Amino acid sequence: METEYDLFGMPSIPMPPEMENEFRVRQAYREFLGRDPEQGGLDYYMQQLQQNPNFNLASAIGNSVEAQEYNREQIRQNPANL
Repeated sequence: METEYDLFGMPSIPMPPEMENEFRVRQAYREFLGRDPEQGGLDYYMQQLQQNPNFNLASAIGNSVEAQEYNREQIRQNPANL
């Protein structure tokens, strides 16, 4: 079996699917909402990913009303970053 490597050249260690889904949800919340997920949101999106492996998590969270408000606030606070 060939070893796979991550972006930093470290050997990749496969995660169980439920851990991978939790990691993906937490990362999406941080990236698109600037915060950790509340338990209800974490549970909901993990269930969506478990039921449908092709579920577009980035689109679901990134296009949410909260994400749009977060982006507007980031732009308002940091207009030079445009």
